[in-house]
Amino acid sequence: MKELSSQEREWIESYLNGTLSPEAFEALQERMMQSPPLRKAMRRYLSLDYHLQDGGSELEKVTPSPIIDFSQPPSSRNNKPWYRTIWAAAAAIALLAAGVTFSLRNWKAEPATISAIHGPVQWTNSAGQMLDQLQPGTSFDGGLLESLLPESWIELAFQDGSHVTMSGNSTLMVSAGERKQLHLRHGNLSAEVTPQSDGFPMVVNTPTAELKVLGTQFDIDARQNVTKLIVNEGRVQMKRLVDGSSAEVNEGHQVVAAVDGTHKLEVLPRGKAKRVWRSDLAKEVTYGKWSTDGWKLAIKELKKMVASGEISQVEGIAKFEDMVRLAKGKGRLKADSKSSGPGKRAQAIVVLSLSRGSDSPVIVPENAKFRIRGNLETSTTVEFGFTIYRPSGQFAGKYSTERILSYSGEDGFDIDIALDSFQPNHQKFEHSVADMVIRDWWCATEDHEAQLEITFVELLTPSP
Repeated sequence: MKELSSQEREWIESYLNGTLSPEAFEALQERMMQSPPLRKAMRRYLSLDYHLQDGGSELEKVTPSPIIDFSQPPSSRNNKPWYRTIWAAAAAIALLAAGVTFSLRNWKAEPATISAIHGPVQWTNSAGQMLDQLQPGTSFDGGLLESLLPESWIELAFQDGSHVTMSGNSTLMVSAGERKQLHLRHGNLSAEVTPQSDGFPMVVNTPTAELKVLGTQFDIDARQNVTKLIVNEGRVQMKRLVDGSSAEVNEGHQVVAAVDGTHKLEVLPRGKAKRVWRSDLAKEVTYGKWSTDGWKLAIKELKKMVASGEISQVEGIAKFEDMVRLAKGKGRLKADSKSSGPGKRAQAIVVLSLSRGSDSPVIVPENAKFRIRGNLETSTTVEFGFTIYRPSGQFAGKYSTERILSYSGEDGFDIDIALDSFQPNHQKFEHSVADMVIRDWWCATEDHEAQLEITFVELLTPSP
């Protein structure tokens, strides 16, 4: 395979580190259109970066990249003060570079204003200063926003009436000008964009796609290796970065742009709404450590059957592979540590994204309840919460409640929580969530000794 040039390697490294300037980003896109080796390399490094962030104990099996220092997984790097300092400095460099680019193109400054905020959110400004005491009414002309916990969210308003809301564990770089540019590094973004000036659409970049918006309402779920776009009103032009293929996404449709560019960029209508949800932990996990107990469960069941005389040892061996296959999907999500900022006490958290498990929106039925099963090593207080959107697509709030759970031995806990037990975390949200769309679910505890695990979650309507 043709070797990458030093310039191409530098672009890739800066892109993965989140420090690539808008001008260099455009140059990288143009070069990728012309160079299959560069597209292949980009797929490789994005895939590697994704596995390093989400691989957990599998990290030692991944071969490090020669151009990026991956000596430690990002989860441990993010907890070190020196890493946050370097990230702040890198963000400042990128923002200054973006500012130079904007001034060269004679773009007018149009500050964004925080219109609403809840939970721990950090802003790194163009001078590299990290601020975490943000209030409604604060204006800025660019910066790096980090929403740190599942309960967190922030709404930005632009002078033309456009609004964007970032929620959950998300990172967004904002460069405000006559042409608004956003870079959603990861997480969830909901936007209501007023009609833009001719030739100056809002541009939203993610690790795998570029979106051009002239005026519409849409939602994005971005990960390191895939971007999911849902258009609820108007239309959005999406370009997949890995191969330059593009598609126009109209109202009521969705599209997924992944690192793997071997398949056609396909626009599909949204699935039919449903009013029940049973968790698929392996597919839906966005935060937490997934582990499967398939082999252990199969062996345990076989021993019981042989010991009771139900089957012979020879028959048990023959059944082993079938039982492993059936037990493959049985596992658990162990809460992972997440800090709300430098010097703050970390929480143990599990987050599930319903949209990652299905293309059909889940409508919250009236008088519904959550059924939750899991394990604890000690009795402790656990917070449960969820995020909802309006059927038309706009972010509509976060709701939570707390429960004191008792240690129940090997059987674990099995609880039901009525929907009306959850309270909105901001006064602007409605108390009733019936007929809204639930987008994600989470639980958290400050007690790390409890070793919180989730094995099952279900949303259901009680029988009459």
